[in-house]
Amino acid sequence: MIYRQISSKFAANFYQLLSSSKKIAITSHTSPDDDAVASSLAMYHLMTTKYPGKQTQIIYSNKPASRYQIFKNYHQIYFTNDFVSLVSDFDTVIFLDGSRFDRFTKSPDLFKENKFKTICIDHHSSGYS
Repeated sequence: MIYRQISSKFAANFYQLLSSSKKIAITSHTSPDDDAVASSLAMYHLMTTKYPGKQTQIIYSNKPASRYQIFKNYHQIYFTNDFVSLVSDFDTVIFLDGSRFDRFTKSPDLFKENKFKTICIDHHSSGYS
């Protein structure tokens, strides 16, 4: 489903999808910028507050950036060369600040092999309808 604005229907579907999840990965595009890092940390806070019993992990295909270390929970971000090999351990992946898999990994075709649920939240226009 594609939502062009936040709505109660979006929230209901979002939380319903997450209620059946056990392991949630949160990620953003490669070389995350300020809004990507802030979005991931905000989503991590929401997930760990609303669903404290679920395993939640932020994973980035990038190296750490010391300028973000002042943010709460920044130390919870796991940095890897390419996160696509790690997401098969999760049943749900939340993609933030990007709408195409090639913005998140060097190997977008590997997503075809995974069986996890995906949620994409992006403030950019995707061109999808």
